[in-house]
Amino acid sequence: MLKDFQYHLHLVRRKAWKHRIALHHIDKAIPKMEKIIVAIHDMKMLRIQEYFEYKNAKGILKRNLLYTT
Repeated sequence: MLKDFQYHLHLVRRKAWKHRIALHHIDKAIPKMEKIIVAIHDMKMLRIQEYFEYKNAKGILKRNLLYTT
């Protein structure tokens, strides 16, 4: 997770340098960016977890139906 954030930060700094944006502006935005990236990551993980729970529940339901019929 931290590695992903550091890589993302590296890309942002490169783009800022390319467009001649002062790096101190980027440094001020880092805490907000980190919170946003963490929130997005958590949302993705939650979505993946919900998907697998749904898939497992569906499989359990199928097996129960097969055994009861």
